[in-house]
Amino acid sequence: PPRGPSQWHLFLSHYQSNAGNTIMTLKLFLERACTGLRCWVDQDQDPTEAGMRQGISNSSHYLLYLTKDALTRPAVQFEARTALSLNKPVILVRETDPRWGAASSFDDYIRDAPDDLKVLFSLSTAIPWFRDKEFRDVSLRKILRAAGMTVDEP
Repeated sequence: PPRGPSQWHLFLSHYQSNAGNTIMTLKLFLERACTGLRCWVDQDQDPTEAGMRQGISNSSHYLLYLTKDALTRPAVQFEARTALSLNKPVILVRETDPRWGAASSFDDYIRDAPDDLKVLFSLSTAIPWFRDKEFRDVSLRKILRAAGMTVDEP
């Protein structure tokens, strides 16, 4: 369960145009992999600044899904700054497929980040997201481990 007063385990931050469908798929896989896991996603919740602030405040961890231009987006920047100001543990997950918004190189993500958000890259090692089942399962385990959770074993 989330620690303390948190009602969500993970706040899922993403650039809607590049990762809207992917983030919903990630949420589904995470919640299937770990019974009771709760993820905050703007598509399911209040996507206003007040709603996002409350979602981050009530989440144990902040997960940023990195796609091309994600850190240039005002909403993603707002969420990241809010998470940092609340000292939320950061989990970075990066897209690996250019067809789904992966940047040409990891350095592009860092270069896109405003100066005050470059610290994100020192707080977490980015976990690659793969769609192939065997690799995806490893990605899911790494994300859940970073959040202090484990995959349910059959």
